[in-house]
Amino acid sequence: MNFWHRLLNPNCPDCALALHESQYCKSCETLKQTVARLEDENRRLLNHLLAPKPIILEHSEHEELEPIRPAHVSWNARRQMLEAEDRAKAKILRTQKLEDEILKSNAAGGLKEVPAKGGLV
Repeated sequence: MNFWHRLLNPNCPDCALALHESQYCKSCETLKQTVARLEDENRRLLNHLLAPKPIILEHSEHEELEPIRPAHVSWNARRQMLEAEDRAKAKILRTQKLEDEILKSNAAGGLKEVPAKGGLV
């Protein structure tokens, strides 16, 4: 009987409603909503992870780095490097001592002449 009814009345509204109700499943609808929610979360997470981040440049004081020295340096070359470093440090100390003497003499009120070669007064 059902076969003949569908064959003779293919667009029957009662049959269309019954077909729609048979295709509708509450658990399937719940699963579809869950899948849609998870896809949306995954899309948002991917967009967040793949979004370009602003580059923040931190300004730090640029320190002078020592040049890379070869692993094996002869004693003569090492001695010359150490002597050059010592001379540079001595020159800095000498200029600081002269500046300190000038500041002390100016603070004392009397302007004294400071020797040009760093000798004491």
